[in-house]
Amino acid sequence: MKCRCGGEMRLHTRDVLGKWGPDGRDVIIRGVPVWVCECCGEEVLERDDSRKLEDLLQAQSVPGEQTETVPVRAFPSRQHA
Repeated sequence: MKCRCGGEMRLHTRDVLGKWGPDGRDVIIRGVPVWVCECCGEEVLERDDSRKLEDLLQAQSVPGEQTETVPVRAFPSRQHA
């Protein structure tokens, strides 16, 4: 597959961070097949995979779903001169 820039596209799998639910909570979808341009880095999903991803983002829950906690750390503030 060729990219718009003319580069070669290669199939990779990525974890995709999306928003879920009316309050926009983060959800990670693991192992999404994505075409990535080796030249410019553009990422493209196939139409069916895009639909599947959207379905997963809209579902209330999915069989085998896991919940993980993630540490949140504050970036140190700068001292202004």
